[in-house]
Amino acid sequence: MTADLDIAAAAIAARQYALITRAQARHLGFCERAIDHRLASGRWEPLFRAVYRIAGSPHTWRQMLLANVLAVGEGSAAAGETAVALWRLPGFPAGPIVVHNRYGESRRQLEHGKVQSCLLPPEHITVVELIPVTTVPRTIFDLMALVRPERAERALDNALALGLTDIAALEAMLEQLGKRGREGTALMRALLAERGEGYVATESELERRFVKACARYGLPTPIRQVTLIAGRVDFLFRPGGVVAEVDGRRNHTALLDREADTKRDAKLTAQGLKVMRITWRRLTNEEADVRGDVKGALRVAA
Repeated sequence: MTADLDIAAAAIAARQYALITRAQARHLGFCERAIDHRLASGRWEPLFRAVYRIAGSPHTWRQMLLANVLAVGEGSAAAGETAVALWRLPGFPAGPIVVHNRYGESRRQLEHGKVQSCLLPPEHITVVELIPVTTVPRTIFDLMALVRPERAERALDNALALGLTDIAALEAMLEQLGKRGREGTALMRALLAERGEGYVATESELERRFVKACARYGLPTPIRQVTLIAGRVDFLFRPGGVVAEVDGRRNHTALLDREADTKRDAKLTAQGLKVMRITWRRLTNEEADVRGDVKGALRVAA
């Protein structure tokens, strides 16, 4: 019987970074004395009052993060910059642990992390790498009040570029939580207003559609991914010297990246090239007009 309980406990721990809670052990059938015996013998090591790690398991940031979440209890989740790191957004390494709890209004300090109570509906929580964490839209909204505007902006753009969320989901989160005077609301609203529509297609999807459109309308077949002095361009029509850049989600939705694109376009123009930028929306809804623009540019270049 004891061996069976230990096997069951090990199975739970294997799904939780070698962690088990006292409540989970009791649910399996361990009595209080059996739990205390495993703690006293060193087979289980206490991390918090009712959260234990299996002795000999590796110490990791994710183990400690989950331990904090388990210690706070049901309805809690990794949040803030901790959540950004768990979602693996660039620029946010694993660091201090912050856990949000949807119950109550008090804040308390754990030994290895901070707990903050706040409005946290169940639909704002998901699971990443076995750890409860705030959803990407909620994480981005929270981040607006935690870091410099430039850093928050980059995180938003990276989340969009990596396909972790979209403008509609972010706008829905803003509608639900944003209100006048709430820290981060004004910044979130301003960043979303600047970005607008068009976050639909990946770069590869756009490239395929553009090549098919050229063939369909009898346009010359452009050379794909050409490296010039000013950098690599998506398409180059030769002869003619017309550059076509297809602006998709992964590399061109970031406002800061668009500013860099403007500088590069100026360098290409200075070399005598005609630069055209074609968005997913135009290629999808205004394909004939795009064809006319490309055809006209080639005619002028010739």
